[in-house]
Amino acid sequence: MGAKPRLLEKISLRVHALARNRRVQARLELGSAIALAAGLFIVILLAGGVLKPLETFFTDLFFTPTATLTRVEQAPLIQVVMIFLVALLAGATLPHLQLLSATGLALLYLLFYLTYAFQQFDAGILVQPIYPLLALALTFFGVMLYRYWAEDRPRAVMDRMFSGNTAPDALDQVIRIYDHGTLSLAGTRRVVTAMSIDLRDFDALVETSEPRALIDHANNFIKMIAAIVFRHKGIVIQQSGNALIALWNLPLDQINHARAALNAAQEIRTETRARVRAHNLDVQVGIGIATGAVVAGRIGNSTRATYSVIGDVITLAERLAAKRARGIYLDARTQEQVGSNVDTRESSPIRLRGRPETYSAWRVIEAVEEEKMIEEDEFP
Repeated sequence: MGAKPRLLEKISLRVHALARNRRVQARLELGSAIALAAGLFIVILLAGGVLKPLETFFTDLFFTPTATLTRVEQAPLIQVVMIFLVALLAGATLPHLQLLSATGLALLYLLFYLTYAFQQFDAGILVQPIYPLLALALTFFGVMLYRYWAEDRPRAVMDRMFSGNTAPDALDQVIRIYDHGTLSLAGTRRVVTAMSIDLRDFDALVETSEPRALIDHANNFIKMIAAIVFRHKGIVIQQSGNALIALWNLPLDQINHARAALNAAQEIRTETRARVRAHNLDVQVGIGIATGAVVAGRIGNSTRATYSVIGDVITLAERLAAKRARGIYLDARTQEQVGSNVDTRESSPIRLRGRPETYSAWRVIEAVEEEKMIEEDEFP
């Protein structure tokens, strides 16, 4: 007995969720508008008798009256009602489906209407099938064009922008919130945590390492870092030969994003030390983490665009990562957010080009540094 109310409750919650979904609302509104326009256009053709020859052809093709039976034509008002009914049914349902599914449903509507027309014919009423079916066809093509230009193309852009920069499950979530209409590519202001990973020690290996081996090591480091970032729910927004920028709290909302970035940084440092020992490499990774406001959106031209961010927090993270003594460095805002359970000590402040003020820097004391603190210059 209890299963039925629970099922009804789930259905009710699902219906309410769909009703609040802005993407579903937009599809319904535009699909209905296309259907009304298609229906009105077909009614005008019907009233003007423009398609009379085509009407006669389809009538003779599908319905051949016998000499012994007389049939009356369907009333004009009912024809108009059927035109708008078929068009609105298609306009309300087809926008929510991909091309293949929408085609199948449209063919099903076609079959249902022809079945209705034959039943009416058997009852002595001659139904003209061409007008409702033309309304169905116009609505179908209008809706599919809308889906392609308004949703499928932007969705493909989203996939190109974020695939490879996010974990697969996170990419699914990004596309899902885009489908719900809550992710804007035009520009949004967010507070994020940015992490810059400095791999410039690889530059010193250019003169002493075999080229292919150096590239392999660099690629393996980048793959390792990206995998750790994804594991901690971050995204990679920028990657060059010896640097990588990752973000948290964008485009998906995250609680404790500063802590997630720090956890990723600590794992990256641990994995780096293991790889350095395993391959006898003279490489350290500098990491800077900063928290602050950015403006994020799609930046580029019509042929190539990326999801990028603009803000001093990115530059601040890069300057922290570039400090001379390798380690994990935090800005003041990140240091406040990660809490007192993280062992840190204040480092020399840094400056940003074009900014008169200095920015506090805090070094995270890692386990390998507990016995011997690393001295650093006043400025990197």
